[in-house]
Amino acid sequence: MPMNGCRSLPLPLRFLRRILGRNRIPLALALGAAHATWPGDAVRPDWSGPSSGESGRPATRSQLDRTGPGIPLLTRIVAALGHPEDLTFRILRLRRQEIVIVFIDGLVKRSTVSRAVVIPISHLLTNARDRAWGLVSLETVQNSVVTATTVHDTADLDALITSLLDGGALILSNLWDQALVTSVRGFETRRIKQPQMEAVTRGPKEGFTENLRTNTALIRRRLRTPKLVFERVRIGTESNTGVVIAWLRDVVNQEVLAEVRQRLARIEMDAVLTAGYLEEWLEDNPFSPFPQLGHTERPDVAAAALLNGRVVIMVDGTPTTLLVPVALTYLLHAADDYYHDPWIASLTRSLRYVSAIVAFFLPAMSVVLFSFQPELIPTPLLLSLIRARETVPYPVALEVGLHFLIVLTLLEANVRMPRPVGAALTIVGGVVIGRAAIESGLMSASIVIVGSTTLLATLTIPTYSLGTALRWLALAMVLPASILGLAGVLFSALAILIHLCGLRSFGLPYLTPYAPLLWADAADSVFRSPLWLYGRRRNPDKVAEDGSAMRISTPPQQPPRPDQRLELERGGGRPAYPPVSASTHRHHRFVR
Repeated sequence: MPMNGCRSLPLPLRFLRRILGRNRIPLALALGAAHATWPGDAVRPDWSGPSSGESGRPATRSQLDRTGPGIPLLTRIVAALGHPEDLTFRILRLRRQEIVIVFIDGLVKRSTVSRAVVIPISHLLTNARDRAWGLVSLETVQNSVVTATTVHDTADLDALITSLLDGGALILSNLWDQALVTSVRGFETRRIKQPQMEAVTRGPKEGFTENLRTNTALIRRRLRTPKLVFERVRIGTESNTGVVIAWLRDVVNQEVLAEVRQRLARIEMDAVLTAGYLEEWLEDNPFSPFPQLGHTERPDVAAAALLNGRVVIMVDGTPTTLLVPVALTYLLHAADDYYHDPWIASLTRSLRYVSAIVAFFLPAMSVVLFSFQPELIPTPLLLSLIRARETVPYPVALEVGLHFLIVLTLLEANVRMPRPVGAALTIVGGVVIGRAAIESGLMSASIVIVGSTTLLATLTIPTYSLGTALRWLALAMVLPASILGLAGVLFSALAILIHLCGLRSFGLPYLTPYAPLLWADAADSVFRSPLWLYGRRRNPDKVAEDGSAMRISTPPQQPPRPDQRLELERGGGRPAYPPVSASTHRHHRFVR
């Protein structure tokens, strides 16, 4: 019996075809003819893949095999991905052409897929139904139909899979040799909030998020210049994590930039989940306890680093940004230093330097004074300390080390525990346990004060990794102090100083601007000078062939004189000194 249309069918078959059509099941599939189509069929959108947002049931193997039997490229994609549960299909059929939209549920925004891809193609196929053949070419869909921002065609299987895993949608057809890739990324991201580790009293409250494109936009908002360059690379054989390198043209040191590219290219690992994975590969000395890269979650700090000629490295999936190169003085600077008056910022920064020195030497020097040099302690204080330690059954060095380990354990527990529980744990550990240890005679009050003061001093350091390094180094210096006394402290300090003198961060000496001595940079090390004193932006850190750091700076710009200001106010004319514009007056030292 000929089957040229619905009217040639008997009444029972026409009724069956209408019922099956309402349920979106092709009649050809119901009758067992896998490749049979009916002339004049309307476009039937269909979900043939998993629908985690609707039914939540994964697609079966038969469903995946039935989703376009005439599209070899789609078959290869599904086989390469291993038939995942979240791989979603949107099928549009008309006569002998089949168009399939493929994406991963959760990585795209369904409304964007429907508005920019599905609806335009559905309208195109509906209009093509009245034509002779009703075929739609790839060029027509790419240039005139799809309304997504980015659309390109490719037949490379690896590129298609990478685009699919990045949050793109693929458009394939049984009549095309290539596939269209559209950008419809729309997964859930965290909102922009204030960073927890770098809170400021004044200044912006924005922080980086886990979305890489959001982070680059936050920097673009602060540096609206065509010199800002973003370069994207992928690292990780399994994760294919996106890493963005940012710098300013004509400002960055080209040698440092080339070294950053080379070190990133040498990384061979399965996955890069956080910025800490890259840090161990980028450090000059991976066995040094001191951090050789800067860390920040603040866009203003990253923008200031770019203006200083540094290179910013951002990793997709983590809000922490890496800054290279850095020096020890840079790690002791905070964002608040540039949001307050220079004299307040200088006093606060000086207190920070003193706290670092106290935290480094206090535990070891307490052992030296109590065990080796008690004559240096005033007699009334010495008698009080002796009475406090009468019931302590072990030496001072062991007491200091034990209390220090307890303090570090409480600090680590406070960081790992939830915030409400962590606050209660801090109170219990700091008050209850300390008082109980003193009353029971396990520790003396003086040693508790030493350990608590050391911890408090390290918490004033803005860079968390540097504060952690100082805490462990202070604990390590207790051992030579307990053996050699003051000589052990001096030898340990000298060894660490020699290590710091030889340490480099992408070729920049770690003790810059003091070793080597650079007077131009010393103005913003321990004390902060007024911003108008810097004048024009200086050239970035340059590393000479012998390894020393160099800076090329212009003479400092003086502030406007009062008489010049009065001339401008009275006559309304132009002042004798050249105006400071946005292109000449750069806060190149702004924020750390």
